[in-house]
Amino acid sequence: MSDQAHALLRFLTRRGRAPGSGGGTTLVVASGKGGVGTSTVAALLALRAAEEGRATLLVDAEAGHGTLHLILGVEPGPGLAALRGGAVTPRDLLVPVADGLGLVTAGTGEEDAVEPLGQVERRTLLRRVTELYDAFDLVVVDAGSRLDGVLAACTESARHLLLVSAADSVALAATHALAKVVLARVPDLPMSVLLNGSDGAAALAAFGVLRSGIWKYLGRAVPFAGSIPEDPGLRAAVAAGRPLQAALDASPAADAVRALDAGPLFDAFAAPNPAGSMRFPQL
Repeated sequence: MSDQAHALLRFLTRRGRAPGSGGGTTLVVASGKGGVGTSTVAALLALRAAEEGRATLLVDAEAGHGTLHLILGVEPGPGLAALRGGAVTPRDLLVPVADGLGLVTAGTGEEDAVEPLGQVERRTLLRRVTELYDAFDLVVVDAGSRLDGVLAACTESARHLLLVSAADSVALAATHALAKVVLARVPDLPMSVLLNGSDGAAALAAFGVLRSGIWKYLGRAVPFAGSIPEDPGLRAAVAAGRPLQAALDASPAADAVRALDAGPLFDAFAAPNPAGSMRFPQL
């Protein structure tokens, strides 16, 4: 483990939290299709939590080659596949990002090129990573959009699933399909919907379509977590290789994430609460 990772664990210990100590909330962020900004949303939520003083762990659980280390401008780390064989421990996967924020990366993709992680093995290794979770106030898991990766990330420790969707019909249909599968596999997991790349009336209208479909066909009331507007400046900064955390000033997307009612996302539920406590907008 790097000196910086040791420093992060010392920080947690000084706060009275260490691996296995109990506590913390696990938020899984996922989408029904790629390209809707799931990883960026997960990173922005984790950065906000750390800014607010929460000891936060961000986990790149995307099946295949993760991107969070690129978005945040840090080293790729050993990656999840490095846990194979037992020579590497979950602590060895920690990559410091900022004060109070650590990252477990998915690696570069080279680690499992010969033998890719299957769903069962991925779930098993992610369960090993949960050994770290109790040391943090909040764990944000970027599960990506591949179904096997999302289901693997919805471990027993998950307390909330945030479904990220764009406002177009294809993305909404994919989000509905993902909700259907997750509800069949993990029926008690609270979930909510966040519209990325749109705001105002457009976001509310898109959510209304999705909410109606999920209620009609799945019998579940899914709350609205909020929306994040299109942010070309932030996208351009990340595409140019600038770390996300260095591009937050005057960012509409970052401001929108800071304005979200994050209580239901960041705070542990005493018991499963299918409706959550987030608002249902009048449509």
